[in-house]
Amino acid sequence: MTRTPLAIYALVLSVAFLVSMTLLTPSGYGQSKAQDRKDEQRENERVKKAEKEVNEAKRELTEIQKKLKEKLRSVVTREDGLSKLLRAYRDAEDEAEQEIGASIGIPNALVKVKESRKKLDDASVPVLAELHASPQWKKLLQEVEAAKQKKEELNENVELEDSERDAKLSGIDRLLRKPSELESNAIQQSTVCKPLQATLSKTVDELDGLRKKISKDKVQSHPKVAQVSKRVEEAKKELAFQRKELGKIRENVARAMKQLANAQAELSKARVADAKDPNNGKPKSNGKGK
Repeated sequence: MTRTPLAIYALVLSVAFLVSMTLLTPSGYGQSKAQDRKDEQRENERVKKAEKEVNEAKRELTEIQKKLKEKLRSVVTREDGLSKLLRAYRDAEDEAEQEIGASIGIPNALVKVKESRKKLDDASVPVLAELHASPQWKKLLQEVEAAKQKKEELNENVELEDSERDAKLSGIDRLLRKPSELESNAIQQSTVCKPLQATLSKTVDELDGLRKKISKDKVQSHPKVAQVSKRVEEAKKELAFQRKELGKIRENVARAMKQLANAQAELSKARVADAKDPNNGKPKSNGKGK
């Protein structure tokens, strides 16, 4: 049967009406709400997952930063230990030289050096007391304390290249040496200490002259010197190892910081997406991973 254009148009309208009525039925509306709930649940889960990753990254960073501080303390301890061993090594050399060079007068020359140094130290007491009471000294001590704090921060800063860190630390170490340099200058400029300083220098030169007359190999092979020398070498190796480990931990800290930054960025994106969700009809948790 042939239908007129008017009949076809009426049929189309009828179909469109039936379709629209179907969409408005409780069944269609329910499906739409269920999808909305799924979308909202998905956004909520994304936020929770991102918060969890941020918290885990924070815990990991805190843990590795703790290890960094511990390793820094370990390195400082071993540096101090090496300094003490080097002093013990020099003392052992003195003892060996006295034994080996007894016949050429090294023990007496060493006694003269010690006596001259004591006289200079005694005369330096009032000179240093005056220096320590000066505003210049007090200001320097404040700078030194600030430098120590800066040194600690530089050692913990994982964003610096080793060369850049070493350059900055070198400048700080120069400042940390200033107090002893200032004390030395004050003693050298003192009219009371100058002649005593000259006497000490003379006795040291005499001792060095006698030391050149004995075999250096004999001194180095002396049991006391050899024993301390071995401990010094072991301490140097251990310190080198600890410094290498410190470098690895710094790399781990940098990696953990990057992971945390990425996790925080993902959390921010998740929260923005959740806030834009038109199905979001209730306030969201602020979360713990900020």
